[in-house]
Amino acid sequence: MKIPFLTSLILFSLIRSVGAQDLLETYHLALKHDPQLRKAFFTQFSVAESKSQSIAQMLPTLSASASSSRERLSNKKDNFRTAGTQHFWN
Repeated sequence: MKIPFLTSLILFSLIRSVGAQDLLETYHLALKHDPQLRKAFFTQFSVAESKSQSIAQMLPTLSASASSSRERLSNKKDNFRTAGTQHFWN
């Protein structure tokens, strides 16, 4: 009695998980494999893009530029010499 029940339970769980497919997955598969649906999707996308581009042509063009530079001067001397005499003031 236990063995047929366990085998039917295991088979039922395997069959149910193999055949499961939700609506979103079905839509993605149809979009991937149906040429008419893909054409409609990309046509809609191109119309929306052409609207954006036509609005962008009416907007003003802005531009900006910047530059910077830096210069370092080094006053290091390798040989520092003093005159050999010192003056003392009394």
